[in-house]
Amino acid sequence: MTRNLTMFLSAMTLLLVTPSDASASHYLLEDLVYVTATERAALEGQGVLASEDLLVRAATLKNRGALCRKTGITAARMEALTNMVDLLQIRGVGPSMVRLLQASGVAHAGMLAKQHPSSLHEAVLEANAREQISPKTPAVEMLSDWIRQAGSVPVRVRRR
Repeated sequence: MTRNLTMFLSAMTLLLVTPSDASASHYLLEDLVYVTATERAALEGQGVLASEDLLVRAATLKNRGALCRKTGITAARMEALTNMVDLLQIRGVGPSMVRLLQASGVAHAGMLAKQHPSSLHEAVLEANAREQISPKTPAVEMLSDWIRQAGSVPVRVRRR
């Protein structure tokens, strides 16, 4: 009986600590430098406290529109914020890498999935040289992993 319990607990621990490709990185809005204090206060007033909350609440055009009306955030800005948290679904992509990917022309996870690693690497290097976003840029292998992950994350944001 003890052996079975030990095996069960070991298996459960492995499941809990093994990251999945579709696991999002969740951030409090206060930790996202690209969300202004005014936007954060308006979103928090609607119960949106973290990146995951925004991803869920702004998943459809209709829901984004309702959130815009309730927060006073423009539709274009809400789309931009939604795209940013969409990229946070990729394991290893944090707020500064979101900024770097977007400066490289990759707006959201769906666009990331369509990139070629070496071409994206060139764009990332150019964007970082131009905008000085990060002291370290991701290697081609890291970008390749992000592209692979982006192809397998569930589409959570409807663009139409």
